[in-house]
Amino acid sequence: MQSAKLKRRDRSTISKREYLFNHALYSILLACDLYVILPIIIPIAKCNNSFSKLLLCMLAANFLGILLDFKYNRCDGVLTRDVMIGIASYLLLTLSMYAPVFTKWLLGGTVVLSAMGILLIVIRKIDRKNIMLVIRIKLLQSIRLLQRNIGVAAIIVVMILPVMVRCFPNSSKMAEASQKYQEKGELSVSRAYGDEYRLSENIDIIKLIRENDTFQKLDYNEKCEVLKACIYCEARYLGLCEINIEFNDDMEEKVLGSYNHATRTISINAGRIRNGGTAYELLHVCLHECRHCYQHLLVDLYREIEPSQRNLLAFTGDGVGEWVKNMANYRQGDGTTEGEIAYQMQALELDAENYALENVRSFYLTIDDVLEEQAQDE
Repeated sequence: MQSAKLKRRDRSTISKREYLFNHALYSILLACDLYVILPIIIPIAKCNNSFSKLLLCMLAANFLGILLDFKYNRCDGVLTRDVMIGIASYLLLTLSMYAPVFTKWLLGGTVVLSAMGILLIVIRKIDRKNIMLVIRIKLLQSIRLLQRNIGVAAIIVVMILPVMVRCFPNSSKMAEASQKYQEKGELSVSRAYGDEYRLSENIDIIKLIRENDTFQKLDYNEKCEVLKACIYCEARYLGLCEINIEFNDDMEEKVLGSYNHATRTISINAGRIRNGGTAYELLHVCLHECRHCYQHLLVDLYREIEPSQRNLLAFTGDGVGEWVKNMANYRQGDGTTEGEIAYQMQALELDAENYALENVRSFYLTIDDVLEEQAQDE
């Protein structure tokens, strides 16, 4: 007696080649984006971030999806589901310990709903005489149910788990993870400006700003190179991120410089350089704008850490909390005397100005010390 065959309707909307190519493309692109972006959004993710683990999750999810759907169900929706399951699996491995209640309820709910759905499929009567065919039909329906439920759970994980960890952190778990991460020696320091930017390594060009008469003998391009060297040297000292430097001809005469944190750009008034700006005032504005970059980086960090950590002297000593408030209500000068006073009395401007005033002299003294050491060596 010939056994009846289970005839499946082909629901495919894309070719086999396109299906495989899109699986690989979407998985690679989203995996790379997730690996880079996740630690930025949720810093604690650095403790468990692993590209090999991410790759394994994506491969497993895609392999199972392709195995089950390649022949009869090739479509963009199924493809997207497989990629989301891979991403969700990695997020659970990376972040679930910081949101245990959410993870427990989600996984438990998925298991319970799936079990109930499979039970209904099993007990539902199918008008077929061939028992093996009935079993195959019920098995196929159960697999589809599991795929659908896991896909829905994956979407919930991707949408909610990062928000849960970001907004409702489990402090004890995070502290424990950070400690283990540090004990492994995996906390590295990334320096945008290494020792090659030390003042002593660039003394031949930086020394040209020490005396105004010497500085004024330089042409425009030479002056710009000196100022760049000073900014990079100060950036190394402050531990700044990589910054851009531009010399802007469109700035108002009274504005010597500015800093744009969105583009990480320090702008210096090119007209002032051409029209007799002194060595002192140009060095002063370079240090002033470097300090603004430093302020923004500290404020970024201040916003990321826990409230209890914001009381550390590293933040209260410089008044970072006041900088945060000032950035939310920053005032530009409006040309009036009152407006100019209000501008200069802001926490950010007071700090940057005081820093520049104190450190121009220190900058000069360091130049003198290096030159004296060179003279002694000779």
